Amino acid sequence: MSEREFLGIWIPAEVWLDQRLTMTEKAFMAEVESFSKNGKTFHKSNDTIRQQYGITPKTVQRIIKKLVELELLECYFNGRVRHLSLGSMGKMTTLPGKNDDSASSKFPHTNTVERTTKNTFKKEVVYPFTEIEFLDTWKAWLQERRDRRYKSYTDNGEQAALHNLKKMANDDYRIAIAIVQQSIAQGWQGLFELKRAKSGKRPELDREQALAWAAGK
Repeated sequence: MSEREFLGIWIPAEVWLDQRLTMTEKAFMAEVESFSKNGKTFHKSNDTIRQQYGITPKTVQRIIKKLVELELLECYFNGRVRHLSLGSMGKMTTLPGKNDDSASSKFPHTNTVERTTKNTFKKEVVYPFTEIEFLDTWKAWLQERRDRRYKSYTDNGEQAALHNLKKMANDDYRIAIAIVQQSIAQGWQGLFELKRAKSGKRPELDREQALAWAAGK
């Protein structure tokens, strides 16, 4: 049995008319949807996607991050494999099969989805790093703040915190992860440069050592 029902270049009208998406993002949505037809999930690696679409690795990361944030896709990990499937908003844009008589009644007008997405749209926070490891660590940091009942970030406050984190990490996502892990381990409310040694000087660590050091290893 085929792993998926390949849909070619067919794209639902609601996705085609969504001005927030580029043509590459719309095509990627259609491919993920084709896997979902048989209850499967999309599990191609970033490198495979890059080769098939002729784009850079960072562009692949940005596309997935954007579609997940718009709730068009959902992402989860099973061991070392990433799985993508249609999100809550993505399912609303998926049309029934061409032989399904409910197609016209289910989608009487394309503005239905557009109005819904506009009503639920939230100002997008721009992350300084798109690596999955960093995004997972940042989610853990937000959860930690909620668990400790610290004041929640506003959109502008979160953006400012991410901007400062990028500066403290010298544009290195692994150092940024270490900084966040340090604050979680210490129970701090904010993010600070990596803890200095007793001599008052910043410890001379490479990236891997910094991660292990911040985690207390």
